[in-house]
Amino acid sequence: MAAIRQGPLPDFSVSPRIDQVGVEERAARFTKRSLKDEAKRNGLKLVLNMIDLTTLEGKDTDGKVKQLCYKAAHPHDQLAGLPTVAAICVYPSMVKIARKALGDSGIRVASVATAFPSGQAPRDVKIRDTKYA
Repeated sequence: MAAIRQGPLPDFSVSPRIDQVGVEERAARFTKRSLKDEAKRNGLKLVLNMIDLTTLEGKDTDGKVKQLCYKAAHPHDQLAGLPTVAAICVYPSMVKIARKALGDSGIRVASVATAFPSGQAPRDVKIRDTKYA
């Protein structure tokens, strides 16, 4: 079990100091930087493989979740060799449907919990919600 933080909480109402000129100069260097074609392809594949596709609508259906799972496993049918996304994220009631649709694709299933999106529920409800997810 994770340790509980001791001491005062940080003051999140105070913004950290940001060197605006430094940030803009660094961003400009990135836009001018030239990557080799292979490095670009590898970078884009890595990014694609880190994506989490999400559907969290109150009116999600089995069909919509299955369609999302198909898209996760087949990001672009006309470009061979692309990796799948890392995961899909659904409401707890859709986890079984997503797992079945993804089969042994290696794509993970993530779920929201703790009275998402508001989190406005008592702790015991959040714990049960997490166990259900």
